[in-house]
Amino acid sequence: MGQHNIRNLVAIAVLVTGGCATKTGVLPMGKDTYTLSVGVAGTGSVSGNNTSAKRQALLEANQYCAKVGKQILVKNISLNSTMAGSTSELIFQCLDEHDPEFDLKPEYKNN
Repeated sequence: MGQHNIRNLVAIAVLVTGGCATKTGVLPMGKDTYTLSVGVAGTGSVSGNNTSAKRQALLEANQYCAKVGKQILVKNISLNSTMAGSTSELIFQCLDEHDPEFDLKPEYKNN
């Protein structure tokens, strides 16, 4: 298959799935700890795909924590990117507002 045909197939796939996101939903990992994965179809730029995938993952995690009356604390976020799309994997906790885990180390606090 020639490079021109591959580009056409990718373009068709983007048109068919354009703007679509695949999601695992929020999955429990342990006490107050959850994971979720959001994939977005390519929109023309890897950085745009990354931003969209990360944004959607954070929005879903924030909504989940708010629904249970808690605040989000992101433990890890990773991105896997190609021109065809990006996937953001998020590990987070839903904690009470006054949970001691919200106390950041001094080097992370804003001055």
